[in-house]
Amino acid sequence: MSLEVDVREVGGEVVVVLEGEMDTHTAKQVGERISRSLDAGAASVVIEGDGLKFLDSSGISELLRIRQRTVDAGGTFTVRSASPTARRVLEITGLVALLGLE
Repeated sequence: MSLEVDVREVGGEVVVVLEGEMDTHTAKQVGERISRSLDAGAASVVIEGDGLKFLDSSGISELLRIRQRTVDAGGTFTVRSASPTARRVLEITGLVALLGLE
């Protein structure tokens, strides 16, 4: 299972493009990459998940952890886009509104 993570910082906003499978083997990698940007002073996180082919409970847990860290620091967390598969998982779990899925 693999996941490509592209992290860009644009004006205090961390934009994270995810392609592949976010699962127990790859979720921590996402959190670590985003945490480095937050540690460097980024205020907001935007997830671009069009390329997510799979999202399990580990991936959801990591998204929620990063969301909480961002909000606690006064920033915003948004899932700007999600693949149909990821969107369905977020709908089933009732997390669409909490994660700001657009």
